Amino acid sequence: MKKTFLTICFGLLLTGCNSTTSTPSPTQSATPLNVNLAWQSVPKAQLGFYIEASIDGTHFTQILTVPDGVNFASIPVESGSTYYFRMRSFNTAGASSYTPVVKVKL
Repeated sequence: MKKTFLTICFGLLLTGCNSTTSTPSPTQSATPLNVNLAWQSVPKAQLGFYIEASIDGTHFTQILTVPDGVNFASIPVESGSTYYFRMRSFNTAGASSYTPVVKVKL
């Protein structure tokens, strides 16, 4: 399997990797904070991807399984927290090794 590269961006109302913030009016609730994950893959080389997250960088939990052809996921997070993400692709032969762990401190 080819290596999968993981790109992580974060911010309020994130579009791509360009962050724009919004100040809610008194009648609006606060906009949730999301970490947007994006990756590049080799078409038809995998069936999908496992995405894992951790709050300590050691103990990871699988939070998503996405099919091939999907190269983006938006994960809700809490402000003031630190998160760690990694992912790997899978096909009928098994799973690839993990991407390097990426730390996001909000």
